[in-house]
Amino acid sequence: MIRIFAFSDEALALALPSPKHVWYDSNRIVVLDGPDLEVLPPGVPQVVDAMQGLLAIEAAGLAPAYKAWAGDPARTFKELAFIDRAAVWRRNDPVLIAGAGALGLSGAQIDGLFVIAAGIQG
Repeated sequence: MIRIFAFSDEALALALPSPKHVWYDSNRIVVLDGPDLEVLPPGVPQVVDAMQGLLAIEAAGLAPAYKAWAGDPARTFKELAFIDRAAVWRRNDPVLIAGAGALGLSGAQIDGLFVIAAGIQG
């Protein structure tokens, strides 16, 4: 399990127990923490392979929620095309952002998943 936090107060961010990965993104501090966390590259990648994205979702404990969202019969054709055919995930993709929002993820949490995904070797 990997937890993703976003803080505006550096003291709160740094008070989390180790291990952790911290980076600064505009006016917030993003912290990845948890027992499965490995050292991750700094910054937020804008593109990851779809397989990396799916494995990051699993690492974050979100696989059941993702499967429920992806399997919902209410998915649009565009959403199904993304789910079934996208070879890469782009951070600014509207379908990705909407899907992540449906899972209750904030922008900082999406960023965290992209960082996690980029660290996964497929």
